[in-house]
Amino acid sequence: MNVTNATLGQLYFSRPSLNGKGPRPDLSNVTMFAYARQALVAGLKSCNITEGKTVLLPNFICRDVLSAIHAVGAKPLYFDVNERFEPASDSKNWPDADAVLAINFFGIPQDLRSFLEYQSRIGALIIEDNAHGFLSRDEAGLWLGTRADCGLFSFRKSIQLGGIGAGLYLKNAPMNVSEPAKEITSPSSAQVLAAGLLKVALSWAVQSQLVSPKWISSYLGKKRYTNDDSDWFTNTAESEETVPSGEVNVHWVSGILAKVDTEFEINRRRVLFERLCELSNGVSGISPIWKNLGALVVPYMFAFRPADANALNEMTKRITNEGLRLIRWPDLPRMVRNDIPSIHKNVWAVPFMW
Repeated sequence: MNVTNATLGQLYFSRPSLNGKGPRPDLSNVTMFAYARQALVAGLKSCNITEGKTVLLPNFICRDVLSAIHAVGAKPLYFDVNERFEPASDSKNWPDADAVLAINFFGIPQDLRSFLEYQSRIGALIIEDNAHGFLSRDEAGLWLGTRADCGLFSFRKSIQLGGIGAGLYLKNAPMNVSEPAKEITSPSSAQVLAAGLLKVALSWAVQSQLVSPKWISSYLGKKRYTNDDSDWFTNTAESEETVPSGEVNVHWVSGILAKVDTEFEINRRRVLFERLCELSNGVSGISPIWKNLGALVVPYMFAFRPADANALNEMTKRITNEGLRLIRWPDLPRMVRNDIPSIHKNVWAVPFMW
């Protein structure tokens, strides 16, 4: 498929082939897991961040991350971020912690200078959360997820892998993986295969113009969250306490990642971002959080803030008419969601994978 001539819906529902084209990070030192939360547990344990230790997090974060911290007995602390999710204050003002999480939000490289200064001052471990940034690089050409002591990947959020596929990169510490002992069961191999086959079929149907992208979006569910705050925090407290477990074979994931056409996927995501920027320009009151991408950046979603309900409704209408969906992100932790600035409660995004 020619990504330049494709409609938004066709771009959204397209899938890269397995021809091995394009650049990709070296994953030979990455250990595979089903979910990034499992990888984070292993990374924390390998770096001796366990019972009684502290982990410093941005106050704009998905609450699921807390489950890994609680699983090892550590305590979360928080620092403030600005409207572009960068540290809002000098790292000298951050609370002391044993580890600090630097997140590449939406696949955009986080500037690590404040984190390196913090590490130099108190010796904290830097964990680069790159769940959103597989295939993305910073201005120096460094692959996101490999720039710190520990790096997290969630490949399943960038490449269709049947709902599983994550990785842990450790720069220096020896791997000492110990699976979390509880509670939620991961999908079975049969479920993973069934999900993958269904998406292959639906993608083929869209590209062949047998069904419309809008129909499939309607079938799958157009929106993950609603405009109603009471429906936003859909996860129970369990999501902050429980790490998924279960026996799932993930050894095949590295083989798929080595073969996937990253050249196509990189172009697809960058074109989607550009088209959605253009679409948002026609909606009064819509402010993209990023309007331009670095040359090596591969975005995870198109993120924006609406000025009011009318702007959000109009953007929603245009997005869904193209066959795409809209979500509110993230599902914030209970500890911070009542205290953070209102701009952090008004972040909406168009995912680039379904």
